Amino acid sequence: MLDGVATITRDKARIKELWNFILKTWFTEGENDPRITAIKITPGQGYYWDNKHGKAVAGVKMLVGAVIGKTLDDSIEGKIAV
Repeated sequence: MLDGVATITRDKARIKELWNFILKTWFTEGENDPRITAIKITPGQGYYWDNKHGKAVAGVKMLVGAVIGKTLDDSIEGKIAV
C-alpha cells in the first residue's frame, strides 16, 4: 500500500516531455488535446505484505489452514521508506 498527495497539471512543457505517440489513440488531437492532464503523486508512506516461501508454499498453507481451521502464517510485512 502506498499513499500520498496527487497534483493535477496541464503544463504543456511537462505534457510534451511525457508524450508518447501511442497516446494519440486516446488523445486524438495529439499533445495539444484539451483533455490531457498530467498527475504527479508525491508519496507519503508505504506498507508491504509478502510471504516468506513463495506463492506455492503460501497457497498450500492457506489450503491446509482452511481445512484444519488454523492460521499457518507465512507472511512478512513492514514499512516502506519513501
